[in-house]
Amino acid sequence: MDGLPPDGFDEHLLASERGRVLTILTLNDRTHAAAAIETLLASNETLDRARTKRLAFGLTELATCHLRGGDRETGVRLGNQVIDLAAGIRSERLNEHLGMLRSAASAHPGDARELAERI
Repeated sequence: MDGLPPDGFDEHLLASERGRVLTILTLNDRTHAAAAIETLLASNETLDRARTKRLAFGLTELATCHLRGGDRETGVRLGNQVIDLAAGIRSERLNEHLGMLRSAASAHPGDARELAERI
């Protein structure tokens, strides 16, 4: 072992994974939402926009955290972007992430409820 991280593992992947973990923590404790949003924003800024599937994951987590953190407007806007983006992607993992987004959207009235139905 030469002290280098495994191929493909770098600070961007680490930030993405940290954001994912914080997103999951918001299921039981909404106080993690702000840290998750900050981490996910930084992680998503570095994504190659051509990597549609990875972008869909990042935006799904970000939308979920905004909804769980109480920013319904941003969560719904990002959630609708994700649905449009994910329409051509077949992925069981993405479907699981969309399920978390649906659950977060269902907890809100109005346009968030419409987002949950759209998912």
